[in-house]
Amino acid sequence: MKIGMVSLGCPKNLVDSEVMLGLIREKQLEITNDPAEADLIIVNTCGFIESAKEESINTVLQMAEYKQNGSCKYLVMTGCLGQRYADELFESMPEVDAIVGTDSFTDIGWVIDQVMAGKRLKHLQKLESKNVAMPPRMLTTPGYMAYLRIAEVCDNCCSYCIIPQLRGPYTSRPYDEVLAEAKALAEKKRRDEEAARRAMVYHTVRSGDCLSKLATKYRTSVSAICRLNKGMTPSKPIRIGQKIRVR
Repeated sequence: MKIGMVSLGCPKNLVDSEVMLGLIREKQLEITNDPAEADLIIVNTCGFIESAKEESINTVLQMAEYKQNGSCKYLVMTGCLGQRYADELFESMPEVDAIVGTDSFTDIGWVIDQVMAGKRLKHLQKLESKNVAMPPRMLTTPGYMAYLRIAEVCDNCCSYCIIPQLRGPYTSRPYDEVLAEAKALAEKKRRDEEAARRAMVYHTVRSGDCLSKLATKYRTSVSAICRLNKGMTPSKPIRIGQKIRVR
């Protein structure tokens, strides 16, 4: 069984994709960069703005063609677009075998088992199980950097932004947990961790001196963390390409 992955959208989505790849690897399934040879393809979608929605739909349809012209037997949609329009997409896109929400992507192994058993499903709520503080990740970024997520979403609920509705309220990670992941990333020779959180300064307000503690205790984070802790806003997130490559 070979699994292919296409990751769209922001760096937060890419981290989710890396976690799914890590969980797939734990199931001892083979991961391929070539969608033509994949038995199951996962498309991690974005649903933030109109162009992102169009890109996600087009990519899902492109990957669905491999059901006719490749080895693909199953197609799974994850991410924000599936979370936002699960009912409509499930009805209008019979090519998709499963839609997985933004809170339940860590159940990807279970979802794969379900579709392989012939089931077609929407899975938007996480299975009742023990939360894993630091799930496995298969890094797909260049060897000199990796994304370090210290917080999730936002409580501002701006009228133009759908993200809090898609991903829930603001939550920050305990700094000891973030520190442990930063060390684990450094041990994998990722020397320049960058934060996937868009409004990192808000984390300082909500979590006290979390960022300064991280910078003091773990100096490989200084370039990404101290700059933000001084009140500077992070740079615009990079655009993730259609396909991510596994090393």
